[in-house]
Amino acid sequence: MNVSDAGLKFAQAWEKLSLTPYQDSGGMLTIGWGHTGPAARQGKTISEPLARELFRQDAAKAAAEVSKNVQVKLTQNQFDAVWDGEFNAHWLTLPGDKPSTLRNLLNAGDMVGACAEMAAWHHDNGKRVGGLLDRCIDRMRMFRGTPSRL
Repeated sequence: MNVSDAGLKFAQAWEKLSLTPYQDSGGMLTIGWGHTGPAARQGKTISEPLARELFRQDAAKAAAEVSKNVQVKLTQNQFDAVWDGEFNAHWLTLPGDKPSTLRNLLNAGDMVGACAEMAAWHHDNGKRVGGLLDRCIDRMRMFRGTPSRL
């Protein structure tokens, strides 16, 4: 399964485009639409076409992780919501390649529990981040097939 255009637009709306690096709420240098790779270096400016390419690469990587780690059939809305969580916060696999609670709930077919677990992902480096909570709530809406607030 692939992320839909609506899923991509959802992530871009939350990430916003920045052609110069900035520190996200966790202190990571970020550029483009949420890219934290080598292109995000202090003093570097990127073009919008490069930002689109970085987003495309990051989107594909997150979609592959969802497809690899989620063993149950998801609706497109569910896939998009889980994809956005993986894209933004690496929801599915914890350090040491341990499965997350969300991944376990999804693979057990507990969609209600998985949706509720999405609300837990609103911290960055141990700090509660209001914007992340809002994004989690919006992902939960998407997961349930309810229109986004964006």
